[in-house]
Amino acid sequence: MAPPNLLDLPNELLLQLPSYMNNIEDFMNASSTCKRLRNLFTNTLPKTILRLASRSAPTFFSPHPHFLVLAVARQIAAWAVASQAERETRVALLVEAFRGGMKGVLSLALSDDVEGVGLTMEDIRKMYELRFNIINPLNTTIDAMIGSEWYQQPAFWNGGAEDAFTLYTDVSSATFQFLIYGELFGGTTSSFLLPSSNRKPALNIDTRIEFIKYCIPDWSCGPNNGRNDGFELLSVGPYAEGAEDSPYGDKLEGNQTALAHLVGGAMFRGTLWKRAWRRVLIAAGMEENEDGKWPEAWIQRMQRTEFRKEMKIVVSDGEEIAVKDSNTNNETDVTAADGKGEASTGEESEADQVEEDEAEDEENEESDEEEDEYDDNDEDEDDGDDENESSEDEANVYGHPNNWRFFLFWTALTQVGGLQTMEMVAQFKGREENRDAVMRTEWKAQILRLRDQVLALKDEDEPGFKELGKNRKLKVSEAPHLGAELYWCCAGMWNGF
Repeated sequence: MAPPNLLDLPNELLLQLPSYMNNIEDFMNASSTCKRLRNLFTNTLPKTILRLASRSAPTFFSPHPHFLVLAVARQIAAWAVASQAERETRVALLVEAFRGGMKGVLSLALSDDVEGVGLTMEDIRKMYELRFNIINPLNTTIDAMIGSEWYQQPAFWNGGAEDAFTLYTDVSSATFQFLIYGELFGGTTSSFLLPSSNRKPALNIDTRIEFIKYCIPDWSCGPNNGRNDGFELLSVGPYAEGAEDSPYGDKLEGNQTALAHLVGGAMFRGTLWKRAWRRVLIAAGMEENEDGKWPEAWIQRMQRTEFRKEMKIVVSDGEEIAVKDSNTNNETDVTAADGKGEASTGEESEADQVEEDEAEDEENEESDEEEDEYDDNDEDEDDGDDENESSEDEANVYGHPNNWRFFLFWTALTQVGGLQTMEMVAQFKGREENRDAVMRTEWKAQILRLRDQVLALKDEDEPGFKELGKNRKLKVSEAPHLGAELYWCCAGMWNGF
């Protein structure tokens, strides 16, 4: 009789083996020994795989813990707001985790009490693909805008850099912090893209600011910042004495200030970031792309959309030919877009709407093909406002802007898009001026969907705002806006508000 071996155990016991393994290497080695274990281990709980991965960090999942936090950030946010009965308690646990820095967030994800948070081996493989396709190229792009590569511009302080500023940036961690913010609060942004009557539970301003305080540590944000404007910070997490991830030490770290300078917030203009994204949007068909404004073609689209809603426009062969006034019930003649429409009656069908939109998109694409090459010098003129504008204008642009629809569109795409949108700008792999802007079909579709979603919102759907500060007021939108939230946290170097 042959001696007993491991495979003599029933499946129920073999499935428990991964819980007793040291790390992800042991798990992978065991999976590769035979077909039976490989098939069985595909049923390993995602929480168990996440724990094994955390024990293998930072060897395989660097930077640690940022890489694994990025992998599960959306799951954590979804867990925090999923249960109406437990939402307040869960958000409080999330805030407490934020105060432990990124390590605190990972510890929360590893907890048995946090359901639905974990990784599969397929998730890990996808994250490694994203590292090479998005994370590393984005890191290079950010380095050219706020890192050591940015500082190496000739005559940096003497006009060589149009946005020269003193920054203490750790680019690697800043890239992950930026992406994690987008993954954590992307769901909140998605909620604000819905009509106010249909919005889903989301993470509010106070929760987002707690994340920025402790998970994007900055020397100017520390406990001894001398602020008396309502800003409070505890000596915990990265600000605790002797903390490994402290922003103080041999080399100061100021990623809050650096990221505010990158994306734009209050006094910061975000010049290079905006220019790169404008090139992306122009490639998607957005002409006359000025800072904080809709292009004329998109404004016309919004007006026509609202007109169709109010007047029930009838469409035939892609042309608007007549309307019926929904208020007076009287027929009204309307000149078609090309001036050739004739009066008619009826209701617009969904197929007609699609046909009209497709015709309009084709017209925009033809216009794009004829567009001259994008001129960076002209863009500089658009974006060359003095950084010392009035605080009222700053609040309008970065906190609670007059053009709130464009503000919502811009932040959803360029600040809170996370891994879903950042590949669009990561394509430049550094400074964008010497590289062509590529526009994939799926990217353009994503941008246009976002545009149409925002333009469909009504005035009553406008996000509210919260005023922060005492002597001066910073208006911060209830919808996520990384730039304004960062500026509130790092304003200690300017004695706060």
